[in-house]
Amino acid sequence: MIAQKDNEKRIIELLSSGKYATVGWIAGKLGVCWSTAKIILLDMAAQGKLNVTRTSFGYIFTIKIEVDEVALGSTADYPNTQTHHNGGSIK
Repeated sequence: MIAQKDNEKRIIELLSSGKYATVGWIAGKLGVCWSTAKIILLDMAAQGKLNVTRTSFGYIFTIKIEVDEVALGSTADYPNTQTHHNGGSIK
């Protein structure tokens, strides 16, 4: 379990610069098998730590960025902004 937490921290570091990643790329960076990387990544997505998109190429993972963290500023700056059911804002 400790190793998984270390792997999760490393994944966050790898994706923090706005990169996207595939399961195979993460497996290579962590030095784990493909299936282990897939389990860790899907688990992190289920916890809300990562966004995941399933494409014809495979799963693509990105770090989850909260709307308030975006450099656009607070949603109070935009009077026509509505709050989405998941807490994010939409225009």
